[in-house]
Amino acid sequence: MVIFKRVLVCGSDRLGDWQGIFDALDALAAQFYEEATQLGAATHIIIIHEGRGRGVGGYADGWAVANRASVDEYPSEWMPAGTARNKRIFELAQPDVVLAFSCDSRCLHMVSLARKAGIAVHVLAASGRKRPQRRGRQQHRS
Repeated sequence: MVIFKRVLVCGSDRLGDWQGIFDALDALAAQFYEEATQLGAATHIIIIHEGRGRGVGGYADGWAVANRASVDEYPSEWMPAGTARNKRIFELAQPDVVLAFSCDSRCLHMVSLARKAGIAVHVLAASGRKRPQRRGRQQHRS
């Protein structure tokens, strides 16, 4: 038996704290694993976010790749950003838990939707650590 856990990750696209996001997702994954093990089951995590790119969505996507989790992505091309998009994502994605990082107004709206629906919400502040930057670009020649 496999227990699927849907984790909606939201927050600022300006957040540079990749390690804080990875740490929070690692802790949540460990909790899910423990719960599933007690039931004699395996667990699989599905990361839900508003699109790859900078900030929270991109880092959550990276965590999913590194941890063999699935990704359910709702990029801005799909529907313009705003409260209507948040409601639609929330309805379609049906998260089990919401992780919110350094919330802007759209993120706070998603947190509000989750709380009204009785879904667990973890609001986390950024630690201020920045993702390591690459030194220079490699150029490939043909």
